[in-house]
Amino acid sequence: MRRASGFSLAEVLLATLFLCIAFFGYLALHQRLIYSNWKIEQRQAPREEVRSALVERLARARSGETSNLEPVEGRVGGLWRVRAFKTWTETVRGRPEPVEKSLHLDTFIGVRRPGW
Repeated sequence: MRRASGFSLAEVLLATLFLCIAFFGYLALHQRLIYSNWKIEQRQAPREEVRSALVERLARARSGETSNLEPVEGRVGGLWRVRAFKTWTETVRGRPEPVEKSLHLDTFIGVRRPGW
């Protein structure tokens, strides 16, 4: 007797099932990566605005302007807090209305008063 060469229908269907599962898993991963990238890009502009505002306030503080600074409680000797913040609205998946988000950046600077 001669043995038939090739694959049976059950083997072909099982291989097709495994390939479909792998392909749809890849598509789900790809969709998740696209959504994550979109969220990062959506948040990048407000972060850049806050960072540039903080750098600007630090430059003004170093030049001697202390109107936008607040002294650190419990510290004597010219330690000041420099703050920058921004509030924006962001769309969130699964919610019909936009959500309000905010970003706060704080840093500290030692400012010596003239004449010390």
